[in-house]
Amino acid sequence: MYDRKRAVADLLNEEAETRSIRERLRQKQQSQTQQQRKPKRHKQER
Repeated sequence: MYDRKRAVADLLNEEAETRSIRERLRQKQQSQTQQQRKPKRHKQER
């Protein structure tokens, strides 16, 4: 019984870790995309 509970707890922990890693990657990609979208000032001034 203890082994089963431990296995389930490990699986849930792995799921939570995977979810947090995916979230961090998504945020990083979004910030990179936003930086690329910003127009360059010197091009606008001309």
